[in-house]
Amino acid sequence: MLVRLGAVIWLSFYSYAWAQGPPPAPPLDPTPMTRPQPLCTVDTEDPAETLKLLVSAIESTGFQVTPKSREGGLEAVRIDPVGSENSDRLLVWLERDYREPLKSVRVFSTAGRFMKLFGRIDIARVQLTEAEEGKRFGVVRSKLIEVCEK
Repeated sequence: MLVRLGAVIWLSFYSYAWAQGPPPAPPLDPTPMTRPQPLCTVDTEDPAETLKLLVSAIESTGFQVTPKSREGGLEAVRIDPVGSENSDRLLVWLERDYREPLKSVRVFSTAGRFMKLFGRIDIARVQLTEAEEGKRFGVVRSKLIEVCEK
């Protein structure tokens, strides 16, 4: 009797699990796996001075450079109005040109929008349309390019 009951429970559990199918796959990331292209190139022998100019340009657009920024790069955050955990984040880093390392550096940048979403404990990066990205980060990218052109 117990064997039959166990078999019935086992069959009903596994038939239910089989009917559910495999778990859903995570969403596909449409971003191609490529190296980032430099935002611009600066002819300089002093990358530290270039980084200082980039920090000034970034801060002039409302971003705050975070204290954990490292040599050769920086992180900046622009938090939404008071009471919100949503923010825009910016990473900027410099790389020397391997062909002429003492003559120029390339400036790279990446940006993202982070939001507190319902049902999540932490904030998550959200995908932006090209228009939204231009609206949120267009001014700061223009300022970075201006530094390069000086």
